[in-house]
Amino acid sequence: MHEKLLWRRIDFLSCQYIFQQMEYYPPFSSRSTDELIEIAGGTTARWQADAITGAKQELLKRGITNEDQKKRFEFLEQQKELRWQEELASRRMQDYSIIEKVIMLIFWPRTLLHTLIYHRSLQSEGYVLMAKSRKVAVIFGVVLTLVALLIQEMRWQKSEQDRLKEIERVVLPEDSTSLR
Repeated sequence: MHEKLLWRRIDFLSCQYIFQQMEYYPPFSSRSTDELIEIAGGTTARWQADAITGAKQELLKRGITNEDQKKRFEFLEQQKELRWQEELASRRMQDYSIIEKVIMLIFWPRTLLHTLIYHRSLQSEGYVLMAKSRKVAVIFGVVLTLVALLIQEMRWQKSEQDRLKEIERVVLPEDSTSLR
């Protein structure tokens, strides 16, 4: 038992040593200054603490001060935010093609399931028009199905009335003559 715990401790220590000696790929020296600034300005939620420290050291080797790093990091973050806003604007205007809409209309039960499962993700990802088109396709699909069922029911009732009239026409004349 103690031997097993000893081996686990040795394995843990060897893994810890390996991670302490870890090299980053690509090495910091070959990365662009903007990449290093993004790493150095990042958080430990996104980057390992060693990576942040290594990036800061490499930036200091290149002669970039902490103040310059902060300014450039803020600029890069603003650029990312602008690109993200442009992407969201593009997503808001994206829609399905006519063929896709027709397919969604025809196969509305499948579309309904997708709408129930993925509708929130479409809207939360910024695809507002696509989410709306899905809803419309499902609603029209349900309405068309109900109209088709209603028409079929009306036809069936009409044919049933015609059948009953035919039975009355054939059966009643015989009964009326036999009663007299």
